[in-house]
Amino acid sequence: MGIIISYAVDKRESFENVEYWMKQIRQHASEDVYKILVGNKCDMADRCVDYEEGKRLADSYGIKFFETSAKDDLNVNDAFHTIARDIKEKIMSRETKSGDGPVIQGQVNLNKKTKTKTKCYQ
Repeated sequence: MGIIISYAVDKRESFENVEYWMKQIRQHASEDVYKILVGNKCDMADRCVDYEEGKRLADSYGIKFFETSAKDDLNVNDAFHTIARDIKEKIMSRETKSGDGPVIQGQVNLNKKTKTKTKCYQ
């Protein structure tokens, strides 16, 4: 239901692969799958891709953009929570419109609210 496309801000080649990955998603994934673009390793000094370039690319696909650092734990939770929230809202909207029961089955509780700390902004 959701796809996170991630590239490393210090590896230009990974950024250039985003177009190919998006093509693969269009060909093989559901048309309405949620996608976000993540530029990881934003803590690196030797960047090859700046924030504005990543944001422009995400905007060109009409998807949300985050820069993250797994090492410094920056925006990682925000990225995951955003895509989960967007999926949940989509599910709730479908249920409201169709009157159907739950769309997701299993142990996932999308109604549980958790507190998170935000260390930086997207």
